[in-house]
Amino acid sequence: MKNFGLFLISILIGLTSFAQIPHVFKYQAVIRDANGDILTNQLVSFEISILKSDVTGSIVYTETHTSETNKFGLVTLEIGNGKTSDDFTAIDWGSDIYFIKIAVDPTGGTSYEHMGTTQLLSVPYALHAKTVENIDDADADPENEIQDLVIDDHSLSITKGSTVTLPDNVDDADADPQNEIQDISIDGHMLSISGGSTLQIPDSANDADADPQNEIQVLSLEDDILKLTSNGAPYEINLSSYMDNTDNQVLSIDNHDLTIERGNTITLPDEVNDADANPGNEIQSLCLSNDTLSISKSNFVTLPYWGTLWAKNGSKIYYNNGNVGIGTSEPGYLLDIQGDADLTSITPRQFVYLHNRNNSMHSNVGVHFRSGTGPNEAAGSVGVAAFSYKALPSLEGFTYLYSNYSGVALRAIRSDGIIKFITGGSDIVNERMRIDYKGNVGIGTSVPKSKLEIADGDIYISNINKGIIMKSPDGQCWRITVENDGSLSSSMIPCP
Repeated sequence: MKNFGLFLISILIGLTSFAQIPHVFKYQAVIRDANGDILTNQLVSFEISILKSDVTGSIVYTETHTSETNKFGLVTLEIGNGKTSDDFTAIDWGSDIYFIKIAVDPTGGTSYEHMGTTQLLSVPYALHAKTVENIDDADADPENEIQDLVIDDHSLSITKGSTVTLPDNVDDADADPQNEIQDISIDGHMLSISGGSTLQIPDSANDADADPQNEIQVLSLEDDILKLTSNGAPYEINLSSYMDNTDNQVLSIDNHDLTIERGNTITLPDEVNDADANPGNEIQSLCLSNDTLSISKSNFVTLPYWGTLWAKNGSKIYYNNGNVGIGTSEPGYLLDIQGDADLTSITPRQFVYLHNRNNSMHSNVGVHFRSGTGPNEAAGSVGVAAFSYKALPSLEGFTYLYSNYSGVALRAIRSDGIIKFITGGSDIVNERMRIDYKGNVGIGTSVPKSKLEIADGDIYISNINKGIIMKSPDGQCWRITVENDGSLSSSMIPCP
């Protein structure tokens, strides 16, 4: 797969006249990689082949070049001056059509990759023009061939020939270019023509004179300064000595006293008919708008921010628009309670405290959980029964977990998780039973080795008709019991 690209710029022949035809032509290319990026300042090797008749024709000439690309990725080669053992001048350009085949190694080596083959058209066949030296064109002198014309201002020259002065190209009865079209410019009242003189034009206003100094002007007032526009700096008049500062006055009111600045004071009557003139004891109105509480004819206060969050429904308040945090300003859950509990005391670790003070028959307190809706709904609770819990006396003083639906599931999420059953006070913790991650049950041991292992204890069966049920290899179940002499007996029973 090619890891570079080749972009052909041009093929040129360095030709000045047929008498000096070089046996080379120039070839330029831009080298790019597979991403289209230019390869700059890098040695690149070329293998150039000239093929006769068609793109798969015989190779009549081969040469190689190694050249460094410039900062634009451009290389320039002279076809005919490469490294070769062939004779470039021996190619008979007039006898057939020829094709050029390009192969490139972008690393500067000899692992060439074919980039394309294309027909050589008019450019290299200029080499064939050398043969016209012996064609009968009335002479064999190449010096009388095509020449170049050059014009500089009014001077016309021909290569290897003379120079003549052309007449002025404007039909104005002379050859003098100095009297041609000129430019007019104006600066204020001064009118100038290029290559000519300057004159002052009269004032354009119809005011019986040509003096621009007495035209219409503009008055402006800034503070106490009156300005009059003029030609140049404006004329200014300070009016402060003519002003008595009696124009702008400020009104102020203090209770019922109305005062005007630099003037007198009057007492306003009370607008309320309440048998006195004291406005400080009138009836006022409270108004609540969002978190702003205002009182008529007085000030306002902004209520604490929570007042705009919680909504009221009768004797209830609620908040439905986000998470609520206690002990955190960034709650991540609908109710997020955080704190720094003192581990030496139980009370600070009880983040939620619920107390049912009622001592009636159903005096318990619980946390109720509900999941799903409609037929998918399930519910359960964690509850604490009071010592006077008469509804279920067997649960008096117990903390219990119950479900209203399928049951209660205890789950240790981790693959090595276990479930422990513990009794004892805060200072004494006794593990009584555990279920390990394999499903083994241990009583009196923390490492049960079978589905049920009892350590440091007995199994007591008080019912003489009950025992241990075991299954024989043939699939029959047997109950093992004990006789009065202590011997074991077995009886066949249906498998559970």
